[in-house]
Amino acid sequence: MPRWKPLTLLVVGAVMALPAGIASAHEPVAPSVQHVVSAWSLEPGVILALVVLAWLYDLGVRSLWQHHGRGRVIGTRQLGAFTGAIITLVVALISPVDALADSLFSAHMAQHMLLVLVVPPLLIVARTDLAVIAAFPPTWQRRGRGLLRHGAGHRLVQALLHPATAWWLFAAVFWAWHAPVLYEAALHHDSVHALEHAALLLVGLAFWRVVLREAGRRPFAYPLAILFVFTTMLQMSVLAALLTFSPYAWYPDYGASTALWGLSTLTDQRIGALVMWMTSNAVFLGLIAMLFARWFAAEERRASHYAPNTP
Repeated sequence: MPRWKPLTLLVVGAVMALPAGIASAHEPVAPSVQHVVSAWSLEPGVILALVVLAWLYDLGVRSLWQHHGRGRVIGTRQLGAFTGAIITLVVALISPVDALADSLFSAHMAQHMLLVLVVPPLLIVARTDLAVIAAFPPTWQRRGRGLLRHGAGHRLVQALLHPATAWWLFAAVFWAWHAPVLYEAALHHDSVHALEHAALLLVGLAFWRVVLREAGRRPFAYPLAILFVFTTMLQMSVLAALLTFSPYAWYPDYGASTALWGLSTLTDQRIGALVMWMTSNAVFLGLIAMLFARWFAAEERRASHYAPNTP
């Protein structure tokens, strides 16, 4: 098997390959193809976070392979998912999508969909938590696991990853960051913008971890998991519908920049709302179909296990 190259090289290589013209994360993007192609956002904090994440994942995978055998615990599927997550993060936070998000609500909404619907499930499938933990010395790993398995740390993790908590956190954070006061604060302040992205990514991780790892286990049976996803789809659809059919623009600060693209602020808002509505419905309906398939497969296995043997 060929040697797996560190995913850190993916991030560093992407940065080295960026176009020469770099735009600030909060500059209005002019409506020209040349400007759009060159409008990459090289925020040091984002770059550092991606490099550190890829580096820790690389170290963790090497450590796991050293102890369990190459391709064991974390295999090709997990590596592919992590690579996809890194590429998606580069697209959402570094590519021209990030610069466009400050000029068009629709682009900002596409960015949010990537952060809550694409990156989190890929990181969960990649078993990123396991790899990152394995990157640290054994003594640190034991101490970390001890904090998470006992006492206040354990209770906090259990509470945050309870399905009810994860549902309410996801809904509250998503709605809060689309309230005009917070949304427009993120447009004008880098620190608030970073907090917005971190909050969306974290609640996305909690939501997807509950669905992908707990569905089918007691007490989170498949019917409850399906209801969990369906009601999340409904609450996002309500927000999207309010934005779509609103007679006025929620975010008037986009006015000057949307005009450069020949759009009214209200039209841009409706396009962004449809991006949210259609994308989230497609992803969640696909997820519900997957949960139904797993549920039926589990029922068939249970029925065959208890069926009497026939000659």
